[in-house]
Amino acid sequence: MAFRPTRSSSPAKVSESLLASTLSAADASRSSTVSIRELVGLTPSEVELLDAIVERAGSATTFPAIFTAYNAVLKERGLNTSEVVFYGKLLKLGTLKGSWADKWRMIKLQQGYVSQKPTKHIPPTRLRRPVTDDSDDERHPRRAPSPFSDFTSVSRQTPPARSRLFARDTDATSSDATEQIGAPSTTPPSYRAAMREKADDKPTASALARQRIAQARQRGGSVVNAADTWKKLKMESAEADAIKFHEDRLLERCWQVWRAGYEWIVDTDAQVAEARNNHVIRLCIHKWRLRTAASQDRFASLVHLADVLRLRRTFSKWKLRSREKRQARWRTEMRAKMKIIRGKRERKVLTQTLQRWKQASQTRIAVRHHTYSLLYRYFSRWKQATVRLDQLDGRADQFSLVVDRGVVERAWYYWKHASQLQLGYRIVTENVALRVKTEVMDTWKSRLGKLRIADDFYAKLVQKHAIRAWKSARRRLRALDHRVNVHSQTRETSLVRAAYKTIKTKYLGRKLEWMTDNRRLREAWNVWKDRIRQQQRLEANALAFSQRPSSYLAEVALRKWYQAHARHKKAHLDAAFCDAVLVRRTFYFAWKAQVERQRVEATKAVAIHKRFLLRSAWVKIRLRFAERQRQLALEVLELRKTQRVFYAWFERAYRRRTLKVAEQEIHDRVVQRILKNTLLAWTNRTIDVKNREFQVTLDRDTWLLKNAFKKWKIARSSHAEQLRLMESYGIVKREGESPVVGVSNACLTRHTENLRKYFHRWLSAARTTARRRVTLERKEAEMHFSVKSVAWDKWRYRFKQQRLQPLEDAMILQHQRNALVRAFSIWHGKTKSSPAIQFHASHLKAKYWKTWLAALPRALQGKDANTFRSKSVLSKSLSKWVQLYRTKAALKAVARARYMRLPTTRTNPRVIAAAPVSRATMKLAKKEGQYKDWPEDLVV
Repeated sequence: MAFRPTRSSSPAKVSESLLASTLSAADASRSSTVSIRELVGLTPSEVELLDAIVERAGSATTFPAIFTAYNAVLKERGLNTSEVVFYGKLLKLGTLKGSWADKWRMIKLQQGYVSQKPTKHIPPTRLRRPVTDDSDDERHPRRAPSPFSDFTSVSRQTPPARSRLFARDTDATSSDATEQIGAPSTTPPSYRAAMREKADDKPTASALARQRIAQARQRGGSVVNAADTWKKLKMESAEADAIKFHEDRLLERCWQVWRAGYEWIVDTDAQVAEARNNHVIRLCIHKWRLRTAASQDRFASLVHLADVLRLRRTFSKWKLRSREKRQARWRTEMRAKMKIIRGKRERKVLTQTLQRWKQASQTRIAVRHHTYSLLYRYFSRWKQATVRLDQLDGRADQFSLVVDRGVVERAWYYWKHASQLQLGYRIVTENVALRVKTEVMDTWKSRLGKLRIADDFYAKLVQKHAIRAWKSARRRLRALDHRVNVHSQTRETSLVRAAYKTIKTKYLGRKLEWMTDNRRLREAWNVWKDRIRQQQRLEANALAFSQRPSSYLAEVALRKWYQAHARHKKAHLDAAFCDAVLVRRTFYFAWKAQVERQRVEATKAVAIHKRFLLRSAWVKIRLRFAERQRQLALEVLELRKTQRVFYAWFERAYRRRTLKVAEQEIHDRVVQRILKNTLLAWTNRTIDVKNREFQVTLDRDTWLLKNAFKKWKIARSSHAEQLRLMESYGIVKREGESPVVGVSNACLTRHTENLRKYFHRWLSAARTTARRRVTLERKEAEMHFSVKSVAWDKWRYRFKQQRLQPLEDAMILQHQRNALVRAFSIWHGKTKSSPAIQFHASHLKAKYWKTWLAALPRALQGKDANTFRSKSVLSKSLSKWVQLYRTKAALKAVARARYMRLPTTRTNPRVIAAAPVSRATMKLAKKEGQYKDWPEDLVV
């Protein structure tokens, strides 16, 4: 509570009605024990919105009802349904008891949101400063907020209009009671005051004030008496508040004094307990240290003895194990070396065998390549002759197309005679060519390079001539096609015009039908819409009729209408089903008849096509068989001549190869003998040096071990002597410290001097020993370093020797294998092998050939696979391209025949059996239809 000075102006006179309303409002505000911050100081729009929400909820007590009303009101007023301000206010309002309407009514009465009818009021004589919350905060000190202040604190907002007016009118006094009536204190009463009021059950100042005002009303005093009475009441209330404040301050001071004493007692007890614990811990640690030192001394001596014994045993075991490991390592290395030598020897034998087989395979490949090259040249020449024959066939076919039948027959016989003559001429020419080739093969050895170049040039020249001939033939065929196209265009102009007129007529007819159908569809659509509208009107009438009061008539009419509607619907479904069945049956029978006709026609076409194919195939087979017989005879003759030439060359080459191998074998044997003697001497010398080195290393290790053991014994004895000196020094020091009764000062002085002398002697001896130990350790480290460096050099040299030893052994074995293989090859070349040996050799070669193929690198295998795949893809693509080309040509010819309305093969045959014509001639005949008048016995 703060002191406020009195004002100079006198208080305004207040009527009894205004005083009664003010007291009732103050009583209502004091009777409320709960004030919520969210519901204080609301604006009129917020109050109106909360009124609408509570009115929408009605007398509901649950939260879902008020939440539904809250959402509905927000949607009606166009507010955001996700806002949380009013939602929080409703949650705070829900913490009170009662229904939502009662809660909101109580809050409005408490905060002064209820609009009351204003009573007669005397306006103020001058403008006075309104009482606000800020000014009240400045005048009244606040206590620390309680954790339950949100629910227990009384509102500090400004009172309603009538209360504020009363506060302004009665602000002339200096008493705090006036402010308590206008705006009650926000500080909650203390716990002691609350308990004292409950125990004493005394009336409060406000209750006394209300009682005095009621008595004054009963007495019916004037306004002046009421003001005096009110002033007295305010004074009494202020005195009661002052007494209460004094008691609170006194209680607070007593509490502080008691709390300080209690804290001092607690701190003193804690310090005493901590000191006692530290003293006890210090004593325990001292005793523990003494016992630990004694036990550590005993344990150190025992550990030293155990270490010495264990070191001796470990050293003996280590020597045994080291010797065993060296022996095992030596045996393992010898076995590994023998295994490496054996493997290298086997690989060398395998390599020699593979080389022999590779030479034989290369020889076979060369023979095969030579045979294939000869066959290729012979085939190219035969192909050229065949091309010339095909050209003669085409020329004969062209000639037969110009003249009549008799001329064609005579030309056929003449051409046949000419073909026979040409065949004889070709045979003679081939014989001459064979004789020339035989003479050329005699000089093949001296002119082999030139012949290969000539063969390549000749192959390219043949290819060029073939391509040139093929281009000329293609050019002639294109010229014929162009002539045929020009002729067909001149003949087909009228047909095209007629076809165009027909197509135009059909298009106009279809367009007329489409327009008629569209018009009928629009008419049907309009009729259907009219019927739908009529049906909707009938349904509306039926619905209105069904809703009439006379339910029985409506029910009867509706039932009859429903039955009629069901009958119509069923009849419509039956009619649709029957129509669908009839349509399906009609289309099925029509499709079946068409399929039967197509099947019969297809059967006839297949039979006729098979007949034509059989005839043409039989003619081609006979021709091919005769040609094949002649070709086989020619190949046999050429093969025999080639074999004779090749065997002669092979014998000369084999003789030369044998002489060269024998010379190389003799040279290799001489070199091998020299290397063998040298290697034997070097190996013996190396073995002696290694044995000597191993013995020296073993002696050095033994000497180092003995010296280390001697040094350890010396260090141990010196250490024991130092320990004895330290014990003597400790005994003497303890004797000097212990006072002896009756000893003179001279004895004490002499004893002290002796003690000092002994100590200095011990100290100098200890320092000398330490320096000697440091010097010995440094020299020992230097000696160890020199020994390790020498050992490292020797080990590196030995390691290099061990790494080079396998190479040396491999070289020896390689020379031995080479000598063995050369001797075997010489023997095998001079010896005639039996069939069994030949079979074994061939089997062995086949086996290692498979092994060699499996061991080929990935790159070569991938290259071979890619080559094979590219060849297969090219062959497949070429075959597919040829097939597609033939198919397109046939389809083109068929389309042209259909367009020109030419007769088909079923009625007019198109192939001549007497004259084998080419494909170009047959296509031309199919296009022009020149064989349609020929008799059936000449048709293939």
